[in-house]
Amino acid sequence: MIKLLFQHSLRTYMNNKIYFFLIALLFSNIAYAQETARPIEVNGDQVEYFPKEKKITGTGHVSVDYEDVKLTCDRITVNTETKDTVAEGNVILKGPTVEITGEKVTYNFETKKGEVLKIRAKSGDWYIGGEKAKILSEDSYVIKNAYITSCDRQPPHYTITSMSVTITPDNRVVADT
Repeated sequence: MIKLLFQHSLRTYMNNKIYFFLIALLFSNIAYAQETARPIEVNGDQVEYFPKEKKITGTGHVSVDYEDVKLTCDRITVNTETKDTVAEGNVILKGPTVEITGEKVTYNFETKKGEVLKIRAKSGDWYIGGEKAKILSEDSYVIKNAYITSCDRQPPHYTITSMSVTITPDNRVVADT
């Protein structure tokens, strides 16, 4: 009888412990989901929100800070659901390891991927420029019709030109003809 009572109490204790663990796991996932659903905040001279289209537009001295990325430009359109962005005019995109400037940037703040027209960038000791760039990740880029240099002047004293320049996460620069 005591053995049965002990087994029943142990079984009840273990079931309660499992239920408590599952409830704690459920609430931790909800808290995590709330943390990752951070909204994009757009500041500028004129900012409009269109709830039906789930988009924000901004003009004049526009700035966006999202996690470790800062974007400034003259005009912007942001999809608040997908975090896709189109920025135009004096665009500067700053991340932890690189600063990119361009005429037009399409960028996703969530995936950290995008494209840049008329790019100029600084990555480590290198200055890079070109017609068009693909941002593959936070610190990996492929630039077409590109140049690289270590000269910080504009225009640089010298350049190495290439049909394609790839910058890798370890700040290695590879030029292909």
